[in-house]
Amino acid sequence: MAPHRQHSTEFRLQLDLLNDSENKARTIAQQLPPVSDGCSRLYLCRHGQTDYNMQRKLQGRGVNMALNAEGEEQAKFLAKAMKDVPLRAIYSSSLKRAFQTADTVAQLHPKIEVQPFQEVEEMNFGQLEGHPMEMHEDQIHTMFKRWKQGEYNAAWPDGESPMDVVNRGVKKITELVSNTPPKEQVLMVTHGRFNKIVLAQMLHGELTHMTEIDQNNTCVNVIDFDHTTQRYHAMALNNINHLPGPPGPGGLVAAEYLSRDPDVSVLVLEAGPKSMAATGETDAPDYAKDSGLTKFDIPAEYDLIMYNPENEEYRVDWVTDAYMWLGKTVGGCSSINSATYFRPPDAYTNQSQWPFSAGQMNTKMDENEEMHGHTDVPSPDGKWYSQEGYSIVSKGLLSLGYAETKLNDPVDYLVRSTEGKATGVVYNGGSQVFVSDRGAVLMAAGALGTPKVLIQSGVGPTTQLDLFERIGGYNGVSQDAGRVTNPNVGRNLFEASLMYVSFSHLDMKSFVFDNRPPEAINQYLNESHTGPWAGAGPTLISFESYEVQGRMYEFQSNVHAHGFGELRQQENAFTIAMYVINPESRAHSGFDSNGDWRAFNDGDAYFGTSRDLAAMQSYVQKMVRMMEDNGATFLSKTGSDPAAVVDFVASTGSYISYFFGGTCYASSDASDMERCADEKLRVIGLDNVFVADASAMKDSTVNPYGFVMYVSREAGDQAKAYIVSDADKISDTSSALENNVDFQGDDVGSSYSSSAAGCCSICSTLTGCVAFTWADYNGGTCWLKSGKGTIKTRSGAVSGLLKSATSCAALEDNVAEPHGVTLTAKTSAKCCAVCKATEGCNAFTWKDQDGGICWLKGGKESAT
Repeated sequence: MAPHRQHSTEFRLQLDLLNDSENKARTIAQQLPPVSDGCSRLYLCRHGQTDYNMQRKLQGRGVNMALNAEGEEQAKFLAKAMKDVPLRAIYSSSLKRAFQTADTVAQLHPKIEVQPFQEVEEMNFGQLEGHPMEMHEDQIHTMFKRWKQGEYNAAWPDGESPMDVVNRGVKKITELVSNTPPKEQVLMVTHGRFNKIVLAQMLHGELTHMTEIDQNNTCVNVIDFDHTTQRYHAMALNNINHLPGPPGPGGLVAAEYLSRDPDVSVLVLEAGPKSMAATGETDAPDYAKDSGLTKFDIPAEYDLIMYNPENEEYRVDWVTDAYMWLGKTVGGCSSINSATYFRPPDAYTNQSQWPFSAGQMNTKMDENEEMHGHTDVPSPDGKWYSQEGYSIVSKGLLSLGYAETKLNDPVDYLVRSTEGKATGVVYNGGSQVFVSDRGAVLMAAGALGTPKVLIQSGVGPTTQLDLFERIGGYNGVSQDAGRVTNPNVGRNLFEASLMYVSFSHLDMKSFVFDNRPPEAINQYLNESHTGPWAGAGPTLISFESYEVQGRMYEFQSNVHAHGFGELRQQENAFTIAMYVINPESRAHSGFDSNGDWRAFNDGDAYFGTSRDLAAMQSYVQKMVRMMEDNGATFLSKTGSDPAAVVDFVASTGSYISYFFGGTCYASSDASDMERCADEKLRVIGLDNVFVADASAMKDSTVNPYGFVMYVSREAGDQAKAYIVSDADKISDTSSALENNVDFQGDDVGSSYSSSAAGCCSICSTLTGCVAFTWADYNGGTCWLKSGKGTIKTRSGAVSGLLKSATSCAALEDNVAEPHGVTLTAKTSAKCCAVCKATEGCNAFTWKDQDGGICWLKGGKESAT
């Protein structure tokens, strides 16, 4: 990779709407080798998504819930993937969610009827059934700890243990596959926890690995049963290739979330061409031309996409002061770079004055992981490959006291109204799409793209807007809405400092991706996408922090299985990428006097302070010393003594790490004079434009990919809250909110809202809702009510009453008008509120009989 001081030019954008790629996706049969002689094949699947999955509620044997709309779609994708598999039989758990999934598959196998069995139902969670996981966090943690210690007979209260599941589940599965003739194939749909347990037992003969096996909704586990040895062999685990491709880390996560609402239209504007096969792309390496995969679908190709002249069309070409490999394709940088996923520490939210709590961050990251999946074992056979570098470096780190654990899309400009709203988006130099009156725009063009679009839209520092007016020709700046001065757009750019340091070792056997080893490719294509070609990037990642010159610095090392640069082909070489992940250096992005966009228009993000340089020098010295103490040789012409290492770092300079962020950071501190976005991730000066990428981060943290996915999900929530609730009108529809007050009972529904204030407009749109209670459950939930019910005190709860509930005309006592639609209402006030929320109701009569009766009327009749 090249250092950061190089150049390229120009800016171009195109609109790509994702094509339907179902005809391009390979079926399961095409992805796997034939069934071996003497074996039968079992496709063990998990059911599609249910509402309880999304609500993180425990649904075991005692919960018989059907699929939700998303689950039904997932089942259809599974059915299409299985349509060409010559199935002999389809089995299922007798619970609705599993049977419904299996039956969807059976629709494409009209000669087969689903056979349900109680023995393969989900684990029984006993007293925990149907409850949110958060309610039983301690109990769940304790149980998992007992299982980890080998107590596999430990059962949930009034429920089952793992051994109970083994005794019924493995027995039934073995019975069915034993009676399946060799070469024949059968499918079974069961459940997540059930699969984890039985797979561990069938594949390993014991349950140690049951917590390590991921099981996404409608995943496929392909298991071959050898009739001679009576043993099971995994051909693929947790395969979800049949589902639509997962989104990139920025705007696509928010787009996916918002598109779940059928009443919300989502338009994705992408820079550059398509990427994965799921987006309609067909650009594949020669060896994979007929595989149905593109270079973006094959993990090992990540190492070969960047800095490759053949792939210039996939990188941004509008940063003029540095040769950048930022992604210009569907999925952004995540589509061209190894997607290494981390969660930041909880403390990061406080340190960076992030507007949302660590608890809320973790809840949404949980949801992202449930929806989009993740793994620390990329090869479906459950093995790690190319581990020599890991073994060498981990030995050295352990000797230092380390603990070992497992672990973008720019547009031209926005069209604004004088009220500070974005009303449209212009792309391709003139084409325009309009934003509805209550619509919102999510900025997810990346830390170097989002500020560019904002400034081109007339939102930014005065000096930049003045520059555009002098140059002329920038319609976004000269639009009728005038300027929005936000001095912090493009400022505070941070980037992790990076050094590539190569070593050799007698025990090292390099794996060189550039060589495209035929044996690795053959295994990947013909053995269920297993082997070293199923992974990319580092085989070990380490973190530590210590003080340098009075400031606490955070450091990261990534171990790669080959040498760097001219050492790439050396057989016994490996590289440690060494990062300072929280530098104090900052640069400012902006347009220069010629109107060219520069990442580093002012300042230097790399070793911009002498202390940042000293921190990197200190860390490289420490790591070189550690590796040499453990038998490695530092491959540098400068030598390995401390002074030589200091010179090596200073003379080499930092490489680009692509950990960019901070150019429109959000903060909950209204007195922060450098914040660019507010506590709702909303660009200051605009009502309906939200930051959904790394621009919103004030400070750097571990590889930001995972956090950016979370930011996008959070921004999606904020945009949705804006769409359903105009915050400026809340005071017109709701009385004052009551803190630590819970209205119990009278529920008519529930809805997500990140704040209690958002419940008011949600309630006002639901017929029969006159009151609500908000709680910080699942990131924020409004419990919508037809009345106050029983009023209780509960810490953290916030309740409110619609003003319309008390704004009827004066009530007339002892007046009877017994015509119209009737319903139950405990009070006349409740009857009033229901009438106001019901179209066509202009009057009502309420009587205190049978618990309260309310007549809704089209108008007032003669009084009697």
